[in-house]
Amino acid sequence: SSFETTEEEPRIRNEEWQTVRAFLMEKLGKGTSGSLYISGVPGSGKSFIVQQAIASAQRQLFGGTSKKRTKVVHINCMSLQDPRRIFGILLEKGFGKHCTSNAFEKDHHYALSHLRKAVSAGGARKKAPGEMLVL
Repeated sequence: SSFETTEEEPRIRNEEWQTVRAFLMEKLGKGTSGSLYISGVPGSGKSFIVQQAIASAQRQLFGGTSKKRTKVVHINCMSLQDPRRIFGILLEKGFGKHCTSNAFEKDHHYALSHLRKAVSAGGARKKAPGEMLVL
């Protein structure tokens, strides 16, 4: 799901927002990879805080331009029956590849090899957008 973002800092879970935002600013600013584990009971504001932190980091790093350099991919990993399905979903949502064949569903190595090719092709282009994955 998607939340409306504002330019104000959230009034709830501000400490968590600061942590997520600082992590994003560091990784996006330096162009490095990283992972951040966020947990909590359903309805505690995890998705909201992450959405707000992403919007804030993009505004600060890339200004108010409508052309964002960061692609945000949202995947609810709790909805996956098989965690290996993540590779096909990344191809679909992140790179616009259609992964409807049984090969993608049944063979995660097949999907992973296609994902690696897509990532390599994107990195070879000059001015390629930064990629960010939100799970």
